[in-house]
Amino acid sequence: MMKKKILVVDNHPVVLKFMSQLLEKEGHQALTAEDGLSALEILKTYTPDVIFIDLIMPHIGGEKLCQIIRKIPALKEAYLI
Repeated sequence: MMKKKILVVDNHPVVLKFMSQLLEKEGHQALTAEDGLSALEILKTYTPDVIFIDLIMPHIGGEKLCQIIRKIPALKEAYLI
């Protein structure tokens, strides 16, 4: 199995910890962001294959974050979940 670069965006710390541990145990590289703004900051220098996005978050909601990500050329191949 190919190792994936993954970003998990969720404002719930327990979800972030659970997801990153689960994904790393499966051999993937997982970064986490606690909201849309920090996710966008991370995405300036990190190009994940998969991005898990919580829909209900402060600052930028998940739906808006997806729209922004889709406008970034380097991320057009990324799977948004």
